[in-house]
Amino acid sequence: MTEAGKDAGRGAGGGAERTCRLPYLLREPVGRERESAWLDEVSAPGPAVGGAAPQVAASAAVALVTGPAGVGKTALAVHWAGHARARFPDGLLYADLRGRTAAPERSAEVLGRFLRALGTAAEQPPKDPGEMLLHYRSLLKDRRILIVLDDAASVTQVSSLLPDIGPCMVMVTSRTELTGIEGARHLMLDAVDFTPAYRALPKPARRLLRLLGLHPGPELCLPAAAALAGLEPAHTQPLLDALAEAGLIESLPTIPARLRLPDAVAAFALARAEREEPAEELRVARRRVLQWYLHGSYLASGHADLDCYRAVELSFTMARHRPPVIAGPRAALEWYDREWTNLLSALDAAEEHGFPDLLWQLAATLRHAYLRPDRVEACLALQRIALASARRRRNRHAEAVTLDSLALALRRAGRLEEAGEANRSAIALWQLRGERLPEALARLTQARLLADERDWSHAVPLGWAIVASAEGLGERRLEAAALGLLAEGYAETCRFEEARLLLHEAVAIYRAEPWAVGLADALWNTSRVLRQVGRPAAALGPARDALAQAELTSDGVRQGRTLLELARVWHANGHDEKALATFQRATAQARLCLDRGGEARALGSVAEYYRAHGDLSAAHAFDERAVEISRIAGDRWQLALSLDQAAETLDRLKQSVAARRARQEAYALFEPFDEPRAHQARGALAGALDPGPPSRLNHRDRRTVHDGGPG
Repeated sequence: MTEAGKDAGRGAGGGAERTCRLPYLLREPVGRERESAWLDEVSAPGPAVGGAAPQVAASAAVALVTGPAGVGKTALAVHWAGHARARFPDGLLYADLRGRTAAPERSAEVLGRFLRALGTAAEQPPKDPGEMLLHYRSLLKDRRILIVLDDAASVTQVSSLLPDIGPCMVMVTSRTELTGIEGARHLMLDAVDFTPAYRALPKPARRLLRLLGLHPGPELCLPAAAALAGLEPAHTQPLLDALAEAGLIESLPTIPARLRLPDAVAAFALARAEREEPAEELRVARRRVLQWYLHGSYLASGHADLDCYRAVELSFTMARHRPPVIAGPRAALEWYDREWTNLLSALDAAEEHGFPDLLWQLAATLRHAYLRPDRVEACLALQRIALASARRRRNRHAEAVTLDSLALALRRAGRLEEAGEANRSAIALWQLRGERLPEALARLTQARLLADERDWSHAVPLGWAIVASAEGLGERRLEAAALGLLAEGYAETCRFEEARLLLHEAVAIYRAEPWAVGLADALWNTSRVLRQVGRPAAALGPARDALAQAELTSDGVRQGRTLLELARVWHANGHDEKALATFQRATAQARLCLDRGGEARALGSVAEYYRAHGDLSAAHAFDERAVEISRIAGDRWQLALSLDQAAETLDRLKQSVAARRARQEAYALFEPFDEPRAHQARGALAGALDPGPPSRLNHRDRRTVHDGGPG
């Protein structure tokens, strides 16, 4: 995690102080007065000579704080940085390097964020790592900035984040000694004995402290602490106050209020719990708090509203705790943001301490975590943990649910082959169990995967089979979702009137049974169909409504694609200023969600806009970027479209050799697709490449595959 305020200082052309927020602010950890004084000494500027100003150090001061896990390194660093920041008028940079995890933070990523915090946000930062480091050090050489590098894994990770000269101070915490950091002063932390403070507590507060040592994550709220202790929140708060007064927990300045056990206190509390509490009480307490997180995640997931129905029927027994109050989609997202680390830790704890029923159900409630691009890999990892647990215990229902979740996450990550494998395994299990509704939903995912591959000859018949299943089950949402997928297939294969009729039916279902996700998709498709048949004025209403519905969901990718459609409609209606502004919003949204395909489509549309207005230089720049991103995404269809567009711009720029090369590559990319759009594109490309008599390249087999639909 990197935190830095907006640069209003020298890097941005002003003279104001940079501000920054640490992850939290702490009072001085118990028993660390000597260590804080040592850091004060390291940070002090050189002595004044002859009444002159204090000397500026030739090289930055580096304090290396090491010690075993749980000894309190981070607590000391954060406390001292918070209280010493006034000595560093040019600001503070903080990064959690995650050295204790399997995937430590890459120093290049941290360096990039530090550069932006130092005033290069509006500039194009250097791409070469060596140039980035030189630029970073040049920005620091005349500034007095405190740099906190927490939980470092290695000297290599830290070295490219160190200033070389100037008045900065760097504080590094690590579990290892990190020998080799030139000029660093080293402080090894020993464990603090909290026994005197613990013994001075009332008996109920001592019990609460012991149980807090069982909490799976680094910080928690009052209701979670109450659930852990098996108490009402009103009875828990006075005990927490006593612990705070003793300096054993920290109250964080958040809304709502939260508390944190420093690592050293948490280790002490856990050791006391294992020594003084019966094993059964430890197990019961762990189950209580894990159930609290499961209950909250279950309630929050109900607001995600991304499936045709609530896909997970949870069977856990509700304990006597007060669940989180989650009033709507925004509150659900905020709850997930606050509790994300705790939820991942809870899943690990459920596996470690033998709660397989809580493990798979917790993973199931997190099945939509992939909507945040920075959580996709974590979502994949937790689903695989749950899948392995379900298979070990031969829990076929849990296995099928987890495979469904894994397929969704893999599809979002663009790993379509793996997603297909997980999806087929889920379908087989649902069939084996005779559960028709989950099977139908898994088949809808299968149809969407086929659509992602543009395999309409299989996706469309499967879509009609799902419609029949949905009608038999009385599942109107599922029926409408399948109709929408069919309409997309028909629109992509130029059967626009059939697509329009299916969309009319799907929209009617969604109006009767409101569902923002489905309605956004159906209206988005309606706008596309109307625009493509030459009715842009009629498309404007559905395009606006699609965006309004998409903004009610938590799916940023869906919001980005509806923005792009609205921009295209504005452009088709001649509203150039609105079109360009909306294109820019769509591009920014795609980048925010790391949606490479969406970004390439948006950039291609911007290129088309500039080409239509005669600005060929701008069109060429956007074409090149669209081609580049399509290559990165590995999307053959989008790359072919981007190259085809780029060739048109190159022709108008009189760059015929480059245009021919782009058309040749586009032709080869379109070759595997047996559908009308690909046939038309290949015909046009063949004509441009060989403008003679029609060749066999212009005549692909145009057989119509029976699609399984009515009649």
